[in-house]
Amino acid sequence: MAIHLLSRYDHPLVGVAGILAVLSLTACQPAAPPAASTNASAGAVDAVRAASAAWDEAHNAADLSRLVQLYSDSAVSMPYNRPALEGRAAIEADFREFFAAFNAKHKTTIVSLEVANDWAIERGKYELSVSPKAGGQALNELGKHIVIRRKVDGAWKVQWEIWNTDAAPLQ
Repeated sequence: MAIHLLSRYDHPLVGVAGILAVLSLTACQPAAPPAASTNASAGAVDAVRAASAAWDEAHNAADLSRLVQLYSDSAVSMPYNRPALEGRAAIEADFREFFAAFNAKHKTTIVSLEVANDWAIERGKYELSVSPKAGGQALNELGKHIVIRRKVDGAWKVQWEIWNTDAAPLQ
C-alpha cells in the first residue's frame, strides 16, 4: 500500500511512514480528549481545528466554491456504500448534486487530533440533518469520520476522508 501511495501522490517515504505510524499508534490507544497533539504547536492545532470548522460553515451555507477549496487537488473522499471520489473535480460534482437536492446542516465534533509536520489526522463524529428540496421526510444521521489533512501553501486541505453512519445496516 505504501508503494501505491508513493507513486500516486508523490509523497516522500518519510511522510507516508510517519502518517502510517501515527495511524497505527492512534488506533491502538483509548479515545483521548481533543487536546492539542504533543507533536505540534498550538498554532498548528488551532489552524487544523479552524479548517474543520470552516468545512462545516461552507457546507451549512451550501457554498460549493468555498467548500471545494478546502480539498487538495488530489483529494480522495470515501463515502459509505459508494465508490471513492478521486480528485477535487469529482468531489465538487458530488457536492453540486447534493446541494441541488437537499438543504443540510452538518456539525462536526473532533474526538481526537494528531498533527505532525504538514499532516493532520482528525477522528471525529458528526450530526447531519437533511431535508429534500422537493419535499419529503427529513433525515437525521449520526456518524463518525477520519479526515487526513495536508498543509498545502499554508492551508490545511483535506487529502483523504472517510466516513460512515452509526445507523444499523439496511436489511
